[in-house]
Amino acid sequence: MSQLEQWYNNRNTISNETYGRDYCSNFLDGEPIPSVETYYQFMGMIAPQINVDIINQLMSGLIETDGKNMVIVNFNQEKEGATYPTVDAFKAAIAAANATDITPYVDNAPTEPLMSELPKPGKIVKESENSVFGYKELELSNGARVILKKTDFKEDEVSMSAFQRGGQSLYNEKDWANLQMLTSLNSFTGLGNFSNSDLNKALSGKQASVYLNITDYTDQLSGNSTVKDLETMFQLLYLKFTALTKDEKKFNQTMSLMETQLKNKDLMPETALSDTLQYVISDRNWRNKPFNVEDLQQVSLDRIIEIAKERTANAANYTFTFVGNFDEATIRPLIEQYIASLPAKKGVKTNWKNEVNMPKGEVINHFTKKMESPKEFEVIIWHNNEMPYSLENEVKAEILGEVLGKVYLQKIREDAGAAYSTQAMGQTGISGGKPQTLVLAVCPVNPEFEETALKIMNEEMVNACSTIDPVAMNEAKENMLKNYATNIKENWYWRSTITEYLLNGVDGHTGYEDIVKAQTPESIADFARQLLSAGNRIEIVMAPEK
Repeated sequence: MSQLEQWYNNRNTISNETYGRDYCSNFLDGEPIPSVETYYQFMGMIAPQINVDIINQLMSGLIETDGKNMVIVNFNQEKEGATYPTVDAFKAAIAAANATDITPYVDNAPTEPLMSELPKPGKIVKESENSVFGYKELELSNGARVILKKTDFKEDEVSMSAFQRGGQSLYNEKDWANLQMLTSLNSFTGLGNFSNSDLNKALSGKQASVYLNITDYTDQLSGNSTVKDLETMFQLLYLKFTALTKDEKKFNQTMSLMETQLKNKDLMPETALSDTLQYVISDRNWRNKPFNVEDLQQVSLDRIIEIAKERTANAANYTFTFVGNFDEATIRPLIEQYIASLPAKKGVKTNWKNEVNMPKGEVINHFTKKMESPKEFEVIIWHNNEMPYSLENEVKAEILGEVLGKVYLQKIREDAGAAYSTQAMGQTGISGGKPQTLVLAVCPVNPEFEETALKIMNEEMVNACSTIDPVAMNEAKENMLKNYATNIKENWYWRSTITEYLLNGVDGHTGYEDIVKAQTPESIADFARQLLSAGNRIEIVMAPEK
């Protein structure tokens, strides 16, 4: 009902995509399409009448114990010396389960509040306004910085992010295995007296979440809430900084899942391609080497929690951004209560350490992989990291990638019949303080067309330095302007744009439409020439073993 309430409150900003899916379901499956108001009122009457006895009665009718209407599907890796289960073994397992005296599950849902004692609040000591992005900037007594941008895009949404420089770049190779597990941090940590599972139960009926993410070069938190549950999001944020705990049960489950995935990754050629790509792009830096099952032995839950706590020990380094339909009179006391009170050391700043560089010159890596369905994957990357990062270069890179994608689709798939799909993308940005500009082309091909596809990809990149198809370019520009018009009405867009501006000093918004409209075939061709002038090209081909 909490989710439905948020949907109801945001009913005036439902996307065309959502309506489209609803109409398709109605036409194809006869799914009813009542108005949001009608559906919300209907569920408001029905939901309170649904109790656990009704659910149990329904389940007993759905799940039969006599073996009728049951299908068992079993997949096994075909491997020499493997032992596979038999039909009789499955029947025996089901019979044993049905004969077991199972104690009914008791849900010990916590009833205590997230925080039984509130911290002593700090103060907002200074504020200013940014006219470019339309936000207020607050400086807090503990040194933290808060950005407030009020919007009315969604009636019932507040989006939050926080960042500081540093991240995994501050740790050395002995922590490599632990750093790989940081991406799963939120799945095996609790907060205060709440385990991971108990925390989910405690938040039942609330629309609030906060996630901690330690990336290559930044320490980040992100969250969302409804207007009603705003204080809950602030409490979760405070606890992520001050009361992060380990949940060993969830950690062991995560490790078991990781072990299974890593043992089976050789069965997925795409994983080998991705691992190789990341490793080669980083010039074979240890930070990007493939993570294998034996590396799990070097993982320590205690060390992972220690790293996470180190990265959240000093709130003075952080900038917190809130975008959405908040009431400023309501959010300001919450900022003083839950952010200005965070532990901090003013004047002690951290920065990233960027020791990762893309390889210079031409790098060619061809390798083979055992595949059930033989298919060759070809990847080419052209890069020039001496080009300055700017909004204009970002626009040009995206257009160049879109144009090349259309050319490859026509010449590789349609004309040569060498591939089912092709893809090209151009991007530019800043990673760890260093600019990166590249165009990436990906093409899964029939092995007999290896040379054909590679030849076309390389030739058309060179051709783009002198000739850009104006029709393809205009289509790319139209799509970019259309997406921009949609994105600027989303809270996530402003949260991301403001973060990029504060983190890297780059304005990725002002003048966007004018820059896109100003591009010509000549300007994109000139950009392609600049890109290729560095002479940096990475070619990776994964072919099936013969």
